[in-house]
Amino acid sequence: MKKFMIIACLVLIACFVWGINLRNDSGKQVGIDTGTEEVEDASEPESIGINKNSESAVRYNPGRQNRSVRNYPEGRRYTTNHVWVQPEGDYCWVGITDYLQERLGDIVYVSVDGIDEYFDKNTVFATIESISEVCDLYMPLSGTILGVNNILEDSPGMLNSNAHEYPIIMLKPDDSLEFEELLPANEYSIYIDNW
Repeated sequence: MKKFMIIACLVLIACFVWGINLRNDSGKQVGIDTGTEEVEDASEPESIGINKNSESAVRYNPGRQNRSVRNYPEGRRYTTNHVWVQPEGDYCWVGITDYLQERLGDIVYVSVDGIDEYFDKNTVFATIESISEVCDLYMPLSGTILGVNNILEDSPGMLNSNAHEYPIIMLKPDDSLEFEELLPANEYSIYIDNW
């Protein structure tokens, strides 16, 4: 019986790894719950679209990121509250930094306050719970939440495996100038080194 359980576990692990590799070949797919039946944006067909095989899925493809000190992807901006923002056309992906997930430990729950709701910059838009603490996330830019990563509902611990690969929300920002006020990767890395 013990050998059977070990073999079954190895098969499950192999299937999981194989599935992840298939997704990586065509771009990381993240299911986004938009609260609607369809999301259409003809201007960004490769980055934002519907996956007809699942309800209201939107693709997130982090692409090949240049890496800065401590592996914080460049091309994104960061807040002093350890949230990253990656622009993509008229939208932005928002997630937590690797630094924050390390500090929190094992993440067990992610809750976002609302889809299609407007949030001012620096207001709480989500809560993350780990085994040891609860952390509020503050909106890095003023804007409307268009979608929530529903993969994190079932598997919040994915943030621990690679926080920069799993956005929490898709945001329609009000003002692109707010993005420029956030820290680039090298400045954020210096900030956390001096924390």
